[in-house]
Formats: sequence, C-alpha cells, structure tokens
Amino acid sequence: MRPSAAPCRGHPDTTRADWRIALATNAAASKEDEIWQALARAGLDRLLDKVYCYRTIGHKKPSREFFNYILRDLRWAENLCFWSATILKWT
Repeated sequence: MRPSAAPCRGHPDTTRADWRIALATNAAASKEDEIWQALARAGLDRLLDKVYCYRTIGHKKPSREFFNYILRDLRWAENLCFWSATILKWT
C-alpha cells in the first residue's frame, strides 16, 4: 500500500509516489511477514514499500552482502535515497 502523492518535505517538486521507501533490519527472530504485521499494528506499513530482513537475506548489517542485496533488489534507481543508522566499516 503506497501513501498518497503528497509533496515530500524539503522537496516541493517531488511527491511520495516518486520514491520507494524500505526498512532494513537485522531482526533474527522475525520473518518478513511478521515484521509487516508488526508495522501494520503501529500503522507504519503504509509508509513503506519494502522490508529487508536478515532472515531473508542471510547476511546482517553492516556486511557488504546485506547492502548489496538491497541495492540490487531496488535496482539502484535515481529516485533511491539510502540512509542507514549502521556505521559501515568496510575495508
């Protein structure tokens, strides 16, 4: 379920419909559908297009494999804004 096409804050020429927003988590105890259910209970599922979790990917943050999986799946589009609270320490 996608949010309405309201303008994005700080970017008046862009609407939410122009962006894909995903959650990436290291949750090991929950499967992707369980994460969606928890988000729905809080009313947050409507804000996201995709959920990526350790149990699906098989790698945890901050591994390169974890983020490469996500970037490949999202096809690294021009309208992709990537933000992570994880500190990356790749060598």
